[in-house]
Amino acid sequence: MVKCLVPLFRHIPVRPHNGATVNMLTTCLNCVEDGDHHVRIQFSSASEHGDGTLTETDRLILDRLKAACVKASAGNVRLHQTVLITVGQLARVAEGELLLHALITLMENRLSCTPLVSSTAAIEIEKVPVYKHVTGQQLFNRFRPALCKFLTEAMFEAQTTAGRNNAESIIRNVAACFGFPDAKAFLPECEKYMLPHLVQKASPEATSLIRLVASIQAVPNRGKKKVIMDNMKYIFSHLVCSCQKQEMEMVLDYIQKETDFTLGSLLRLDFQRVHDELLLHLSTNYKQVFSGLHMLLIHDEFYHGPKDVINTREQMAMYLQPRLLGVLAFFDSQLVNTNVALADKKLALESLISILNLMDSEHIGSIRYKVMNTLRLGLRFKDRAFMELSCRAWNCFVRRLELQLLGPMMFPILATLLPLLMQMPRQVADIINYMVVENRSELQKYFHEIYFLPDLPELADANAVLKNYRDNPGSQGNLQSQLVQCMKGTSHESLDVRIHALSKLRRLLREKRDSLHELILGSETAAADPVISQLVSVLLQGCREPNSKMQCRYGQCLGELGALDPGRLQLMINNPREQHAKFQASVEDDNFAVGLINTVIKAFLAATEPKVQDCAAFALQELLQIYKIHEKREGEFETPGAKLWKRFPEQFQQILHSLFNTRYKINCDKDWSSLPKPIYGSIKGGNFRDWVSNWTCYLVSKVKDGKAQQVFQACTATNYQNVQVALYLLPHVVVQVLLDGRAEDHVEMYNEVMEVVNHATKTDTRQRSKSDLNRLSTQTVFSVLDYLFKWRDHRMQLLSAGALPRGQPTYAGDPLYKSVNTFLCRIPQDALAQASLHCEAYTRSLMHFEQFVTDNKQNLQEHLDFLQKLYDCLNEPDGVLGVDAARQSPPTLVQEILARESLGQQQDTQACYERVLQTVPNELWPHQGLLRSLMEMGQPNKALLHATGVLNENPQWTAQLNQYRVEAAWKMSSWDRLDNMMKLEKPDNHSWPVCIGRILMSAKDKKEEEFLKQLQIARQEQMGPLSAASMEMGSYHRGYECILRLHMLGELEEYFRSLHDFPPRSEDSSEPSSQYSLAELLDQWDARLQMAQSSLRTQEPILTLRRTLLSLGQRDPDSTVDTAISKWWLWSAKVAR
Repeated sequence: MVKCLVPLFRHIPVRPHNGATVNMLTTCLNCVEDGDHHVRIQFSSASEHGDGTLTETDRLILDRLKAACVKASAGNVRLHQTVLITVGQLARVAEGELLLHALITLMENRLSCTPLVSSTAAIEIEKVPVYKHVTGQQLFNRFRPALCKFLTEAMFEAQTTAGRNNAESIIRNVAACFGFPDAKAFLPECEKYMLPHLVQKASPEATSLIRLVASIQAVPNRGKKKVIMDNMKYIFSHLVCSCQKQEMEMVLDYIQKETDFTLGSLLRLDFQRVHDELLLHLSTNYKQVFSGLHMLLIHDEFYHGPKDVINTREQMAMYLQPRLLGVLAFFDSQLVNTNVALADKKLALESLISILNLMDSEHIGSIRYKVMNTLRLGLRFKDRAFMELSCRAWNCFVRRLELQLLGPMMFPILATLLPLLMQMPRQVADIINYMVVENRSELQKYFHEIYFLPDLPELADANAVLKNYRDNPGSQGNLQSQLVQCMKGTSHESLDVRIHALSKLRRLLREKRDSLHELILGSETAAADPVISQLVSVLLQGCREPNSKMQCRYGQCLGELGALDPGRLQLMINNPREQHAKFQASVEDDNFAVGLINTVIKAFLAATEPKVQDCAAFALQELLQIYKIHEKREGEFETPGAKLWKRFPEQFQQILHSLFNTRYKINCDKDWSSLPKPIYGSIKGGNFRDWVSNWTCYLVSKVKDGKAQQVFQACTATNYQNVQVALYLLPHVVVQVLLDGRAEDHVEMYNEVMEVVNHATKTDTRQRSKSDLNRLSTQTVFSVLDYLFKWRDHRMQLLSAGALPRGQPTYAGDPLYKSVNTFLCRIPQDALAQASLHCEAYTRSLMHFEQFVTDNKQNLQEHLDFLQKLYDCLNEPDGVLGVDAARQSPPTLVQEILARESLGQQQDTQACYERVLQTVPNELWPHQGLLRSLMEMGQPNKALLHATGVLNENPQWTAQLNQYRVEAAWKMSSWDRLDNMMKLEKPDNHSWPVCIGRILMSAKDKKEEEFLKQLQIARQEQMGPLSAASMEMGSYHRGYECILRLHMLGELEEYFRSLHDFPPRSEDSSEPSSQYSLAELLDQWDARLQMAQSSLRTQEPILTLRRTLLSLGQRDPDSTVDTAISKWWLWSAKVAR
């Protein structure tokens, strides 16, 4: 019969309100105490088939099992054993409260004096985590508060009654059951939960047990007294929430006697944390927490308000306001700490809701960004009950904000909550409807930012309001205004906002392409509309994003915009006077202070992790104090600090205002003795972020005195978390070390700079094999050196202004000037020129080369090869010819090749390569040059034949030459050859021809995932150089080749999506939805070609790829396709003249 119980109860489930099914279960539970041992074992196995959900039925089963345990403990050991096995079986499938009760039942019997009962319970406890695929310690941590309470009660009972177990053995047995190595390792995890219950006993036995807890841990100078003091924050909140007034007074008196400290002294040991722990229980013990806060207020030395009883919401809000940021930081730690049980995390979020309801809207508004970051942490949990709680918290936050503050935050809030919409549509829709429907009149000016709401029934009202807004002709504005709005979004501090803004921008550029072309080409002058230049600058700045996926989103928008002729753009150029006026010579400069604080505020707003935001908050708190920044007080003269305050926008002022009275503390002390030097390329400088942050912070440690040290030290923690802050500070830190550092420090800085510069010349970045570390680090060094040159010139002008008309200039003897100038003179200009050339910073390379020749009185004839190569890279054929004419000796074949290549004389170039191959047939580089020339001449078939012939004789060159065959194959639309040659390429080869080959083959074979993957890789390869280029002026010219390739990738993707619906369009709103016919697409492409540079180097790659695309997609003869291909051949011929 027992074997039939499982199918029986599956067929007839037990319902608590159905007497017949309950009676049936009660009858079956008699098997627990059946006289037949075999029947009892069979029944225990049947209990393992439960589904683990907690119901009243489970409570009935557990109560019956407990009763059976009590009954069996009178002497029936065999019955007791099988009951425990049944409890263990139940625990394996149980969760939540049922699992907790089962574990406590087993632990009670683990402490039994009967060996068989005790060992059986221990075995069953150990089996539970194994069955659930967790460790014993992880299982214990789930229910740590309740299990520690049970442990405390058991210890106290053992201390007051005679028995086999004493308190120490109980601790050791429980620790062993849950997989702790010993009691010493077990107690630190449990002390904070045990001490409140022990102290509440307020008895000699409790004192003995506290002393035992301290002795087992054996921490020097940490006895009973210190243990109580360390846990006072937990003890106080426990007493407030669980004791009546009389009992609490008795326990507090006991604590003061045991520690020899007054209550006020004990509370002030960690006053903020006492508040944190108490407020954690605000949602469950509201009145008691009020009472506890009054006790804290009495002992608060910093509170100068009325100290009467706190009994109103306004009074509590006024008292808590200065401590809110600390409380939020504590709640953050609860939410991110993996050792905190989920129930405690829920308690933190519930209490946050209570605090939001308690505080005034003004108080919440001042810390709204910190609150929002805390709420974001709650979205990490996928437990449904937790998601519902998160929605309640967001709803409360939104409704407690003043509408004028809610409007600017509506976009980031919606972008953050959008992923939750599918799981919690009703709850999220309630939040959205409050903003969009209920407050449409006040918030409609922000509706232009909302374009990504899905079409769900719950959002019908919100979407109707938004549709009415969009249909209003005056709501959207012209294309210029829409682009300006998108640019604001793409520069926003919130990552979620930037993602959606870039998606909107990409769609806008696609859907409004005709209007866009008018803005670029429609002017009577050659220049495009200024908004286009602004857009290009914003997108280039976005290329510095540390996240590669975000970089690719900016790359998609650049590709959608197209490779615009730089001559049409009005990009920023260097203005010496303006640069001199804005130059920040030291930390005393107001411009430096404002710039630094603005950078740190952006880091604060961009932070998604609480630790990162707290580091930024600490830096801001300290900077406000160092620069004495404050609001202008009524009746006083405007101080320098008040003038600085006026320079911040209102949004930033609100953030800074909340930090005037905070007391953030961060320990940034670090031992630098083991830091490898140079840092670049070491374990501490293996990626760009680590290198910048570690080098900056290490240099900060060399600045010892003065205001500079205070400023730099305040930002040290933020330097580790945010690269932009470190990059802002690095040049100023370098100068400060040069001014007051030791000679050894100067040598270390020189070695670090030269390590980066020398490494930059080891590999040709045009091979795309440079890592982001090398590109970005080299550019960072360039930026630092630029600042040093400007600082030297600024110092020289400053001292020259007061110099005498005749005699030696005053700056020559200035120690500060000499220190910086000496450092700059040590760095070889020729090395900088070489590094710049290899990083494709050709204009910079020419500058350093000219400086090298001038400073060192070099014989120019010895460096003509380098100069000629540089002019060729700059696409300056006149410069190449000029160098050729300046030679005093006949040019070599290599020099002749360079001259012919720069003039576009490819036939002469090929003849030179043929002559070289006759003299050095076993060299690789002449073959590479000849193949490159053949490809530029539009002779891919000859290139393919030559490369194949060479590889037949020299198969060891496959890695270097096969990519030319790949390029030739796809340019000729020879797909079978391309397929065979792609098989020879290694997966890590991401050269441009190979990337295009992979994309085309995946499109031809209809491999959707592979197509998207290779498209992403190809874009990522372009974003690395663009990221480095965007760090200095002239970045568009320097990165134009990468932008051209993004242009080509955009057209490639557009062709397959528009004409072949490949890959099939997903519901992802980030994908542009415009569809074009072939004729429309060709017209669009003609306009895009007119916007690009008219040179052969720019237009021929675009035209070649277009011809390949149309050939790939043409299955049947099509006159439109044939006409377009013919037209592009004619265009190529025209451009090549």
